[in-house]
Amino acid sequence: MRLVFRIGVVFVLSAAWVGARGQTTLFFDDFDGPTRPEWQVMGGGDYVWGPNTTKSASRKWSMFCASGSNRLRTRYINAMNTQLILRDVSLSNCLSAALIFKHWINVESSPTYDFDYLDVYVEAQEFTQHRRFDNRNGAGWRVASIDLTPYVGSDRTIVFDFQSNRSVVPNEPSGVWIDDVQIVGVLEPAERFIGNWSTDFDGDGLDDMAVYHAAQGDWYIRQSGNGQLRRQNWGWSETLPVPADYDGDKRADIAVFHPATGNWYIRQSSNGQSRVQNWGWSEVMPVPADYDGDGVADLAVYHPAAGVWYIRQSSNGQMRQQNWGWNETLPVPADYDGDSKADLAVYYRNSGMWYILQSSDGQMRQQQFFSGWSAAIPLPRDYDGDRKADLAIYHRRLGFWNYFSSRYGFAGDGITFGWSETIPVPGKYDVSTASSFAVYHPASGTWYVLPAGVPPSQPYQRNWGWSAALPVFPLY
Repeated sequence: MRLVFRIGVVFVLSAAWVGARGQTTLFFDDFDGPTRPEWQVMGGGDYVWGPNTTKSASRKWSMFCASGSNRLRTRYINAMNTQLILRDVSLSNCLSAALIFKHWINVESSPTYDFDYLDVYVEAQEFTQHRRFDNRNGAGWRVASIDLTPYVGSDRTIVFDFQSNRSVVPNEPSGVWIDDVQIVGVLEPAERFIGNWSTDFDGDGLDDMAVYHAAQGDWYIRQSGNGQLRRQNWGWSETLPVPADYDGDKRADIAVFHPATGNWYIRQSSNGQSRVQNWGWSEVMPVPADYDGDGVADLAVYHPAAGVWYIRQSSNGQMRQQNWGWNETLPVPADYDGDSKADLAVYYRNSGMWYILQSSDGQMRQQQFFSGWSAAIPLPRDYDGDRKADLAIYHRRLGFWNYFSSRYGFAGDGITFGWSETIPVPGKYDVSTASSFAVYHPASGTWYVLPAGVPPSQPYQRNWGWSAALPVFPLY
């Protein structure tokens, strides 16, 4: 007999705002109650996986490999072949994940015949991780944990596969019971974007390290000009941070966007006054930037379902509506042509194609940069100091950066700076002429910066934040 655990091929975990960076339960079933629709049972005859009351790790019910239609069955039989399948599990929004479940096993385990084991497969190919569970693990309920981190960013199907041969069946109760099946993970931040954002809150030309505690609506800013802490309460758990220079004083204003109402709440740094403006609705993404070149950030939203941009131009108060993109593209507005106006732009992950509508001449620029990397995050910034945004990506699981230099007209080999649990936060932290590669580690609240330059200076780190605070930065 054998018990095999396989990971193959999709329930999609909705992208939701996660205020804390701790572990989240993505799926849980203790089998007390109606069978969840995500489960599917395969096998012939009546001796297949099913709910059972003979054994239970927590409450009354568990899942037994041979229960079938008899919820009181206590023993499996020879020549069984049954699978318990958890369909459509998406780990695409996770930084790390694990499968945890409890098992009670009493099966034939004599080396003379065969043995029962738990194995891990990915799409029918055996993964290097190999675990075995049989009677030698000891009696009673035991907890099993399988690391799913190697599979984050992809879709999987989880299969508990039990098979028995035609020899010995131990006395009852015998077989495999499982209970309290759960998948836990650390989620990435929700898909959101802040176009052409600014985190220079003190006006010294450098980005300030800043985190936003969504649960309390608190901003914590480390001002680069004097190293002082600035704390400001502005927002609440349902708002998204959208800092930009909305009053033209060359300092970023603390601001939030409330998707449910489409309201923007801006605290103007020039006079400390509050400003409330309605622009958008629940299905749009905020993309503030200076689209009209007057030195003031315009309120703007992008409607992913329709690929339409809605911009309230600060220069004249007029609305600009432009179709540029479609439901599978991500907005990446920035000044790609160096005319001091943000260009409408979208990134298509599946092909790695960038579509840019240049504000200088109205022409479309189409360029492919890193195709087929579904885990790539587009991060356009001026990395080479020519005052033009460069096409750039960060691979969230590999911690890999690369950009296409607009100054030199080519891309380098890239660099690894970060790891699967870090969030990219590039910015002008050291010099005002070019952006540095940087990452934030939520678990420790640490920022790691690789200063811009050729060759780059030595990296350094700053502790600014904690696990429940997210960096004020656009993320996908």
